[in-house]
Amino acid sequence: MKYIFYQHIKSIVEEAKEKGRAALYRVSGFLGIKKRLLDIRENVRGAIKTTDKDIAKTALLAKGFREAGQTAANAFRTFADKQRR
Repeated sequence: MKYIFYQHIKSIVEEAKEKGRAALYRVSGFLGIKKRLLDIRENVRGAIKTTDKDIAKTALLAKGFREAGQTAANAFRTFADKQRR
């Protein structure tokens, strides 16, 4: 009995969501907001891609600095006649 009740409530909620989406779609199209929202979405997607590229470049640069630091430290250890790491 509970299962049937939950399924009925679930179908009512899903139907309300669909009607709400359809109404929002019509209103946004009518007011001219839709195009602006789509432009914002595309701008955000582009910014995410740019940010991901910048993060990758920064990680690569950090790796290079770590390797350079390790190389310099090993060079000093060689001159000091100590074990290299």
